[in-house]
Amino acid sequence: MSKGRLRETAEVLAGWLLFASIVAALGTGFFGFPPLVAGCLQWMAALLLWRRVAPRLLRQSVILACAGSLALLAAGADYGIWLEALAQNQGMIAMLAAVGFLRLAAVSPGAVPPLKNGRGVWQTLFGVHWFGSVTNVSAIVLFGDQMASGAIRPLSPLQSLTLARGFALAALWSPFFVAMGVALTLVPGAHVNTLVLWGLPLSQLMLAAVAWFMTRSASCLGEGFTGYPFTPATLIGPVFLAASVFTAHTLSPVVPVVTFVTLAAPLYGLLARSPHRIPSRLIGYVQQDLTRMGPELVLFLAAGMTGAGCSAMIRKGLIPLPAGASEVTAVALGLAFIILLASTGIHPVAGATAVAAMLNPLPIRPDLLAMSLLMGWGLGVLISPISGIHLLLAGRYSFPIGRVWRWNALPVAGGYLACCGWLALFGRFA
Repeated sequence: MSKGRLRETAEVLAGWLLFASIVAALGTGFFGFPPLVAGCLQWMAALLLWRRVAPRLLRQSVILACAGSLALLAAGADYGIWLEALAQNQGMIAMLAAVGFLRLAAVSPGAVPPLKNGRGVWQTLFGVHWFGSVTNVSAIVLFGDQMASGAIRPLSPLQSLTLARGFALAALWSPFFVAMGVALTLVPGAHVNTLVLWGLPLSQLMLAAVAWFMTRSASCLGEGFTGYPFTPATLIGPVFLAASVFTAHTLSPVVPVVTFVTLAAPLYGLLARSPHRIPSRLIGYVQQDLTRMGPELVLFLAAGMTGAGCSAMIRKGLIPLPAGASEVTAVALGLAFIILLASTGIHPVAGATAVAAMLNPLPIRPDLLAMSLLMGWGLGVLISPISGIHLLLAGRYSFPIGRVWRWNALPVAGGYLACCGWLALFGRFA
């Protein structure tokens, strides 16, 4: 067998291992199966997919994993803690793999005339936000392709920024974003209903502020901005899916909402369109889409090791915890740390993992801490030049990611101040 054929076979096997990890994670959530089963399946898949990881991200992941391992050794972690570290992020990885099934059900937002200038900015910004809150990153492709009029040509920087900003802010509240899975996993005791209730209005206020800022800039009218509106009919499926998840979680609150999302996303993605083609669509997704998960898989597994190491050292008293600060001040400082780390190109999951490990032992309400992690994720992906959103826009629409920091520094700084104010309100009234 040739080397190329052997690599292709290994990647297909990795896809099926990831699919098996989805099933194993569902068993953990519903029936209490050991999380190590899903964790081991994911580690085996990562070993088969490492060649798909960009060198810079691979180096980051290796450093994170090594740092976590050294921390576990320094803390004298026993065999059981090492096994827990291997399965630290199995639930969110399974959710990430499962949410991808929603791309199978994604449909075009509708063949309606494009909107120009200011109105186009508002509708595109809110449209990609709401459509993407459930269909995830496929919304950027659907909107972007339509805005490019189906031609092979780049979007303008303003069009790309509109898509990125509208989509990223859905991380503040959407239960179908990995950000929510990260927050709920890293902060035991956080409630998804509370996070959505507080994150949703904040995201809409920030979207309105971003839209106002963008439409007041000279570049909007100067470039002749062409946006793309969404139609309410395209939200019927996503709203139904979200309602199903919340209803199931209300009826069975002991089951994590991450588990319900992991179950609902594949069912909806496979059944929503052409149910008679379920076998072929399932095989195609597993052997093609899941095999492209190498970068996210490696990063999340490495971040899990880092989080486990930090937690072990804190329990051992080897990492001093901040004392004397109020809970709002503590989470605001943690939020700043996540954003600053993301601005250097390190994924927000690494910063969120470290912040959660340091702040969990403090007397901070879980919902407040989890809310700050969602904020860090949303703002972090906007300031990071190598976040998944910006890499997608760069590869598909020629977006110049080298200018991300310059273009997004001011909006992210303003967003940070708004989030700090919101955290203060959250701390007082939630």
